[in-house]
Amino acid sequence: RSITLNENRAVYRSRLLLDEDLAARSVGQGRIYNDLGFEQLALLEASKSLAVDPSNHSAHRLLSDSYALRPRHEIARVSELLQSQLLQPININPVRPQLAETNLNLVTGFGPADAAFNEFTPLFLRNQTRATVSGLVGNNNTYGEEVVVSGIQDRFSYSLGQFRYKTDGFRKNNAIQHDIYNLFTQVALTPKFNIQAEYRRRETDQGDLRLVLDSDFNPNEQRRLEQDTIRVGSHLNLSPSSDLIFSLIYIDSVTKVTQFDADSVANVEAQQDGWGFQGQYLFQNNDFNLTFGAGTYKIDEDQIININFSDFLNLLGVDDLIETATGTVEQNNVYLYLDSTFSRNVIWTFGLSYDVVEEEILKLDSDEFNPKLGLQWIVSDRLHLRGAVFQTLKRPLISSQTLEPTQVAGFTQFFDDFNGTTADFYGMALDVTLHPKLFGGLEVYQRDLEKPEIAGPGNLFFKDQKEQFYKGYLYWTFSKNWTFRTEGRYEKLDSGIGTLEKPSQLDELIVPFMIHYSGISGLFAELGASYVKQKAEFRTPSDFRNIREEFVVVETVIGYRLPKRLGIVSLEVKNLFDEKFLYQNRTFLNADKFKSNSEFIPDRSILVRFTGTF
Repeated sequence: RSITLNENRAVYRSRLLLDEDLAARSVGQGRIYNDLGFEQLALLEASKSLAVDPSNHSAHRLLSDSYALRPRHEIARVSELLQSQLLQPININPVRPQLAETNLNLVTGFGPADAAFNEFTPLFLRNQTRATVSGLVGNNNTYGEEVVVSGIQDRFSYSLGQFRYKTDGFRKNNAIQHDIYNLFTQVALTPKFNIQAEYRRRETDQGDLRLVLDSDFNPNEQRRLEQDTIRVGSHLNLSPSSDLIFSLIYIDSVTKVTQFDADSVANVEAQQDGWGFQGQYLFQNNDFNLTFGAGTYKIDEDQIININFSDFLNLLGVDDLIETATGTVEQNNVYLYLDSTFSRNVIWTFGLSYDVVEEEILKLDSDEFNPKLGLQWIVSDRLHLRGAVFQTLKRPLISSQTLEPTQVAGFTQFFDDFNGTTADFYGMALDVTLHPKLFGGLEVYQRDLEKPEIAGPGNLFFKDQKEQFYKGYLYWTFSKNWTFRTEGRYEKLDSGIGTLEKPSQLDELIVPFMIHYSGISGLFAELGASYVKQKAEFRTPSDFRNIREEFVVVETVIGYRLPKRLGIVSLEVKNLFDEKFLYQNRTFLNADKFKSNSEFIPDRSILVRFTGTF
């Protein structure tokens, strides 16, 4: 009905404005899919919306939310969030302090238990102040709270927030504590030009969060991160078809790692201090959309390694060790993307980027031209084909954020890889509406990587790695209140020779089944089970081990949406039957050891959540 009414307005509105209507409608539909847990359909709607209107801030935010539960998509998630913030008009939406930060390793929610973007914001803006409060409490001494006060006064809007999260974890030395503070302001100097500024402070303490199939955790490792981030941005609407956005980010961070045993205490400290500047021009007309941008990044880095040996070893002549290293990290990039939209049924994406990366301490010096090609073919209302071929170079990014488009034809470009990694990507997908209430699809891609490895001080070499991914999904709204979904996926990683902690080959099959209830009274519930099967090979020059693990975990949630959009309260249980198992998470694929997110924990997690607005 909405589509019919929209097309009937063509006499009164330009084609360009109809494109904006189409993009907004796709975002609205994607939000519904997100609420139902139909993640792939939400991502597809966001991709379609950005293809016809790349300046749509809501589409960028929808894409960011769709990436939230995907492993190794932190860069893509926070980058889409940044683009959404730069393109948005002044508003009263609260800026949640945790959203722009990566590697928080939280116990994630599922279903509608996590409040969505615009969940409680008013339909019509007026000068006012609002408070959004969230909290959770659970077993293993887990608790968290987030308070955000946001307001709007004529052409000025602001958001002030604080986030705290703490848990002891399910085993020794598995604790995490975060304290994050955020201040965001935005001013519309004219109806077509606004500026914004943001300050974030983060303090994180954590133990060893790794999950490894065939080695134990380190009970004597502690990590601390202190980071200040300042961001200034602007958005200039040159015309109904042209936009300019700019972002300047300054970062000052200190990372400390302490490891100790009976014979020594090792302290490693890394300090980073630098800035990054990015600009982007967006143009759209009836036949094509153009995205052109460039960025530069420079940071000063100091590393100190201090090993203090025991008094007994000192007496034997073993001296304490201190090593220092100083250098800069620089990256520059320029890119151009073109979406051909002259046909409503076929959208071609052509792109080219040039990236330069230099890291003095690691002796890394890379530059690459990276071509991009994508196709979205809407064969009919029920059949959608996608394909993409592109190359990327993993650049160091301040706050892991970039303005460059994060996806080509719905395929993610930027994964959480090591800096300097080059990747050739080949992907195809089929999305089908089998029935107005039944959706399904298949997605296949392969990434061929050249990944930097460190053999010693100043000794850097590149190692081949291959990643294969297969996914099939089925979503069914079989009644007004009930839905069913499954998203089976198979991943295969082959990296040649590994180490005692890094598998040389990893095969993983995950098949979840979820049934969801959503009542008109506000009650919602969900019950699901995930079948997981892993096989890992740990191959070193002197050893070979083949390990298999297979398990099923059950999770459930029951909750209630308060009347008049006042809030949500829910009770969640993950790993309902307290299944014990071994699991290999993706920590070994990342240079940053704070990246330890895991989909499955071998311990029952019970959480009560509440989000409300006042």
